[in-house]
Amino acid sequence: MKRPVTALPGGVAVIEAEADIRRPAEEVFDYACDPANEPGWNIRAKRIQKLNGGPVGMGVRYRVEFTQAPAAISECVRFERPRLWEHAGGSKIISSVFSGQVVPRREHSHLLLRMQIRPRGPLRLLLPLVRRRMQRELERDAVMIKDRLECTAQTATGPKRPQRVRKMTREKAAADFLPRALVGDALRLLGVPVTYPVSRRPVRPRAGETMRSLPGDGLVADARIRWNHAITIRAHPADIWPWLVQMGCRRAGWYSYDGLDNGGLPSAEQIVPELQRVQAGDIFPMTPRAQDRFVVRVVEPDRALVPGDDAGQMSWAFVLEPVDETSTRLITCSRERSTGWPSG
Repeated sequence: MKRPVTALPGGVAVIEAEADIRRPAEEVFDYACDPANEPGWNIRAKRIQKLNGGPVGMGVRYRVEFTQAPAAISECVRFERPRLWEHAGGSKIISSVFSGQVVPRREHSHLLLRMQIRPRGPLRLLLPLVRRRMQRELERDAVMIKDRLECTAQTATGPKRPQRVRKMTREKAAADFLPRALVGDALRLLGVPVTYPVSRRPVRPRAGETMRSLPGDGLVADARIRWNHAITIRAHPADIWPWLVQMGCRRAGWYSYDGLDNGGLPSAEQIVPELQRVQAGDIFPMTPRAQDRFVVRVVEPDRALVPGDDAGQMSWAFVLEPVDETSTRLITCSRERSTGWPSG
């Protein structure tokens, strides 16, 4: 069952999902709160390792390995059986607080799953994508928990539910998730933004490039997060510029993982003439959703293009600097204000 997605200050989002399960509250609680059961209802969870002793409860810590995402460490910080539990932790790319509440009803138990997420580092720029993807995942997880518990009950006490139905439920969930694999794609995108299709060489900035002043720095003058990449391209600035000005979802794309950031449409492999005029105030859609967008803030033809968000909380500069007669240095710099938790 779908619940609203709430965005909080400081790059934090809260997502919720719920399910009515025809099992006693104690049984629902014991199954859903135990991380050892997570691979049974979370298709991304590969392996759970308990890091300290004792039964499920306060202070117990776990290491969770995921497909297409870094491992996470989680600790139980609240345990009120059979009503409420809460796990806090995270990985290199995201911090999270995962909680569950079980409310007994006359003929079923009502399970409410709640997750507070805060992407770390450059992944914060994709918070709208992250929260929508994780919202869908959490809704799927709630359905899988319901399916597991009710299916087990029917097998033990009544007519046996066909195993084929259970298998198809999990396969359908996997098919829905894998083609879109948000976290892995987002990391690859932000690790080598835009420059990767041009060259497979490293995109680390050189000495002096990391903290130097760039066009558009004043848009977020008090930025607490700054993320730089740079690469040398064997082309003149005038040859690279057309590829930059046509960027955007369902424009020429972002030259990256199109299933993530371009609605599944392939990014352009040539210059698109009708997208070559750009000026301050133009919109570069971030995703297929209209509200997820960059607004062009700075345009210096053949030198600098700087989009940013509507709220003035972040900017993303693309700067072209000639190296010699045949090469150009492309420097990218994202700047973001930060409130709340420190970024990782």
